[in-house]
Amino acid sequence: AAPSFPAVVLSVCVPRLRPAGPAMASDTVRGTLHVHIAEAGGKTQLGGKDVSVWDSAATAHLSVTGAFVKIELRGGSRNTKAQTNRMPLIGDTITWREDLKLDVLDNSNELRILLCRDKNTGTKKGTSVIAACGIFVNEIIEAVPIDKYFEMFKPNQGGEGGFIRIGLDFSPVGSQPAAMRSIFEESGSGAKAAPNLVSRQPAKKKRVLLPVLLSVGLSVAAAGTAVVVRALKKR
Repeated sequence: AAPSFPAVVLSVCVPRLRPAGPAMASDTVRGTLHVHIAEAGGKTQLGGKDVSVWDSAATAHLSVTGAFVKIELRGGSRNTKAQTNRMPLIGDTITWREDLKLDVLDNSNELRILLCRDKNTGTKKGTSVIAACGIFVNEIIEAVPIDKYFEMFKPNQGGEGGFIRIGLDFSPVGSQPAAMRSIFEESGSGAKAAPNLVSRQPAKKKRVLLPVLLSVGLSVAAAGTAVVVRALKKR
């Protein structure tokens, strides 16, 4: 039977700025982030009842073509990425049980998790994000090994997007981590739910440059007009 996903309080993502200067160009690898993608579901509990948060069209699509999970480490000189295979929605759950690895660079600060499906429009092929979440890298490293359901959020709208169960572990450069599959064994791998580690809604890119330039341009134009008017009055 599919697990009943618990209700989790919404947590807002506060983007962390990357430091300026030469450090941004560093490709130094701190270690490896091991990510076990277990399963995902599109239900949450409201008023003691399981309520679906994925729209019916997406659900029907997932039952046929399946979905995949993309993971990215952001904040370093480059983003490191990986993704799972495509698996179908069966009942209320999509199950992968796949192990992925990502290089953690010096300035990597956020693990971005995206639940995706293929989107075909005519002859064009693309990807549609069903739900996503972000987790701060330093908080992961402090809490590993982890086995936990994380809350996901719908893109753009920012509403509840279901849950994803993942295992997380980190191995510094030169160390050998235990096999990731042990995280899900009952024989005591030491993995924990890490209640203080929460997912966050991914921060949106702020497009502020154009409005600022327009505002500055209008201010300059207004100042220039005032100078011309004063000059004409003196004549």
